[in-house]
This record gives sequence, C-alpha cells and structure tokens, in this order.
Amino acid sequence: MPYAAYTLIAYIILFTIQESWFSQHKWRQWARILDVDKDGVISADDMEKTNAKLERIRLLINGRDSAPSAEEQTKWWNSHVFRCVPGKDISLEDFMIYLEGLIGNDRPPPERANKFRPIITGFFNFFSTETYRRENLIIGGVDFVKFWAIQADVEEQHCKEMLIKCVPSPVTIASLLGDFVTLVSNNEPWHYNNWRLFAILKQKPKRC
Repeated sequence: MPYAAYTLIAYIILFTIQESWFSQHKWRQWARILDVDKDGVISADDMEKTNAKLERIRLLINGRDSAPSAEEQTKWWNSHVFRCVPGKDISLEDFMIYLEGLIGNDRPPPERANKFRPIITGFFNFFSTETYRRENLIIGGVDFVKFWAIQADVEEQHCKEMLIKCVPSPVTIASLLGDFVTLVSNNEPWHYNNWRLFAILKQKPKRC
C-alpha cells in the first residue's frame, strides 16, 4: 500500500477520534451546568438549584413575566435529564451515555442539531419566551458576564476576556440559544461557532 494511503487512513482515524473526544468534552460541559454541586451526579437537589439559577436569569433579563409552573419545570427535567426513572438521580456518565444515544457522532450536524434544539429551547424557556427571543434585544457586556456567573459560576475576568476574543457582537438570548445548540450538537472541531461557549466553559468553575 502506498505511503500516501497509509497517511490518509491514519488521518481519518485520528480525525474520528478527535471528533469523538470533542463531542464528549462538550457534552460534559453541558452536564456540569446541570450538576450544580459538582459531585458527579445530577440530583433533585441540583434540579432545584438550577431552577433557582434560571429564575435569577429571568429576573436579570426580564425575559418573561413569570417563571414556568412547577409542573412544566419538572416535566422538562424528567423528559431530558432524569430519563431512566423520572425524578431519580443520574450520574454524569449515565447522562453522557444518554446524550450519545440521542444524537451520537454518526449523524450529520444538522440532524444532531434538530435532535437537541427542542431540549435547549425548553431550557431557555425557563427564563425567556419565544416572543422575547424574536425581539433580539441586545445583552450588554455587564449582563453577559452576570449571565455566565449565574449559569455556570464562570469567573468575571475570564468571561470578559472570552467575550472580547470569542463572542461576536451583538449578543442576544436567541444567539446564545443557537450557540448552546451548536455546543452540544456539532462535533466539527474546526467549526468557529463551536468555540464560543466551549472557550467560556472550559475554565473550571469557581467554588463558593
């Protein structure tokens, strides 16, 4: 077999491994947002703490008049997080297995995005409505930093640096929703949009 053929095969194998690693790493970033106490398990307590964070974001951006009902909130968690037994704790590893089975690396990015968009949209519905998102109201730098401090305990200085380096202006809740979908659905390491939230979330959260 010609040397060029060996090189091509090696490149394909390496690229496939890189795509898989990238997806796994980004899924873990999403899972860690839901695992508030960072103990490796998404629990009912994490659900309550996350809901409280999302309520703080709702008040920050005034994205909807009131929070979704407790029934609506619980329905989202049971449908998209506590998949095995509604309301029962799930380990990060089991949650990752669920995500891989849901959107896997064998589907093209658009199909993966379509699988995940309803999940992320439901998450964003905790603090904003579709009508609000369609208005494309700009999120200023101060509120952007507060959003990530609330959402994922991101340090202020790191968030400011990433806002300048990686995030295009203007930022809206609709654009953040799109970036979240890209974060968890697109496994192409070279895709520019992939690096926006990835760069913000790759910093280890501060511990209170």
